[in-house]
Amino acid sequence: MSTKMFAAVVSALSALALVAAETHTVNFYNNCGYGTPILRSQSGEVLSQGEDYTSDGALDGAIA
Repeated sequence: MSTKMFAAVVSALSALALVAAETHTVNFYNNCGYGTPILRSQSGEVLSQGEDYTSDGALDGAIA
């Protein structure tokens, strides 16, 4: 395989890997009718106050 062909294949595979990147979405459904659901990160940062939250990578240790 030539160097140019190898580079083209690696480039195409890299592009496909980016398209299939990991995402996670947290949806809140407040069925009790009062209060506000809050999503926090491990460090305590508020990520969401009831609206959907989407992470473009791993979502480790989130607290609802």
